Amino acid sequence: MKLLVVGGGATGSVIVHLLSKSNVASRVALSIWEKARGVGGRMSTHRFEGDALADMGAQYITVPWNSNKPSTGSSIFNESLQELLYSNILVPFNGSIENEVSSSELQRNFVAPGGINTIVKHFINNSKAQISVNTKLVSLDVCKEGVKCSTDDGSEIFDGVVLTIPLPQVSALQGDLRTYLKAHEKVFSDAEYSSRYAVAFAYKQSTHLPFTWSSKYFQDDVIRYVSYEARKRGVVETLAPVLMIHTAVPFGMHHLEDDKQEIIKTVQSRLLMLVPGLPPPVDSYCVRWRYSQVRRQVCSSNGYSIVHQNPMVVLTGDAFTYSNLEGSFKAAEATARMIEEKLTKETTKT
Repeated sequence: MKLLVVGGGATGSVIVHLLSKSNVASRVALSIWEKARGVGGRMSTHRFEGDALADMGAQYITVPWNSNKPSTGSSIFNESLQELLYSNILVPFNGSIENEVSSSELQRNFVAPGGINTIVKHFINNSKAQISVNTKLVSLDVCKEGVKCSTDDGSEIFDGVVLTIPLPQVSALQGDLRTYLKAHEKVFSDAEYSSRYAVAFAYKQSTHLPFTWSSKYFQDDVIRYVSYEARKRGVVETLAPVLMIHTAVPFGMHHLEDDKQEIIKTVQSRLLMLVPGLPPPVDSYCVRWRYSQVRRQVCSSNGYSIVHQNPMVVLTGDAFTYSNLEGSFKAAEATARMIEEKLTKETTKT
C-alpha cells in the first residue's frame, strides 16, 4: 500500500512511526507531505542566526505522573514518553512557571532541550517514511487508480491518504474531495479552533534579562505567555538570549489578518510594559497560528473519520481527541490501528 500522510506534525509523525513498527510495515510505503520548510507543525522550533532557538508552538509537555512513571490512558504513549526521556529528547522542566494555570502533584512538566520539534523529528526518523517539505497539497481527487494528490508542481497517485492538517484547511482543498466531505459536514461544524500569534525576540549575546522566572502567564489583553527559552529548556546560555511570546487568544482572533510587522511592534511595546528594563532586541520572528489549539473537538469521534473507503481517505488529528501531545498521539494510535487492521484483513482474504 502506498500511503500518503499530509502534515508533518505530531499526529502525522506518530502515525508513520507506529505503522513502521506494525505487523504490516513491509506492506506500507509511507510518505509525508509537509507544506512548511521543516517538520513540527504546531510543535515547531525557529532557529535564529547564530543557532539560538525559540519554540513557536507547544512550549512544554504536561503528563499525568504516578510512581515515577507516566500514567496516561495509553500504554503505547507511556512507552513512547519513556523512550523520549531515555533519549534525553525530553527532560524534566526544572524552571519556574509563574501563574501556571493548572498544577498538580500528579502531573509533571517536560521540555525538549533541543527544541520542541525534536519530538516530531524523533518519531519520523524512527519510521520508514519518505519526507517531502515545502510540499503543499492543493487538491485531492479519487480516481480508479487510487487517490490523485496534487501540488502546484505536479501530482502523484497513492493507494490511501491520511489528512492530519486542521479541518478548515481540509475543507479548502480543491478536487472532488469536496463531494465526499458533504456527508461529513457535522465533523466540520463540531470542530472549533483558537487563533494567536507567537513572537520571538533575540537579544544581543551576553545580555542580562531582568527577571528570575523561566516562563510566566499574564492576565493581559495582548500577551498571555512569555518564555525565556534557554532557561525554560534548562540549557546553559551560550547563544543570544531569546524571549518567546504567545498573544492572548482574543487579541489573535481580532488581529488575525493584520500585518506581522505591526503585530511585532504591538507585542514589543506591551512586553516592555509587562517586563520593564528589557533592552531592544536585535532580531524577531513572528508566526500567525490561525489554528492554534482545538477549542471544541469533534463529537462522538473514535480518533478519526473515514471520508472514502476504497481508496481510503481519512481525517484525523487532535480535533478528534483533545489538543495536546497525548491527544495527537491518541488520534494517531487509533488511525494506525485502523490501517493495520484493514491491511491484515486484505491479506487474510488473499
